[in-house]
Amino acid sequence: MTIQRVKIRLVPDPIIFVHRIIDSVWTCRGTLLSDGTLLVTYYGRDDMEGYRTEKQHPKGDMLEKKTKGCKRHAYAAKIDGKTVKLANAAFVFNWTRGPHNMRAGE
Repeated sequence: MTIQRVKIRLVPDPIIFVHRIIDSVWTCRGTLLSDGTLLVTYYGRDDMEGYRTEKQHPKGDMLEKKTKGCKRHAYAAKIDGKTVKLANAAFVFNWTRGPHNMRAGE
C-alpha cells in the first residue's frame, strides 16, 4: 500500500447573520479573512433562505458612519454583540449586479 501526499487548501467557512426590521429579514453573507475582517459577498433582504432559516443564524447589523447627505457608508458589522471590521466596506450599500443578487436569466 502506497501513501500519497496531497496538498489541502482550507476554505474558510461562510458567515451568515440576519437582522429583522419589521417584516423584512436582512441577510448578510461573507467570509472571515485571516486579518480578522469580514469580506461581505451579499447584503440584502431578497434572500429567501434568510427568511426560512432566520432562527438558526446569529443576529447582527451593519454599523454605519454618520455623514452629511444621504449616502450610506458601513464600516463594521456587529454580530451577536461582537464588532468585526469590513474588508470591503465601501461596497456594502453600493452593490453592482453580482452573482449573489442577480435574478435568473439576467
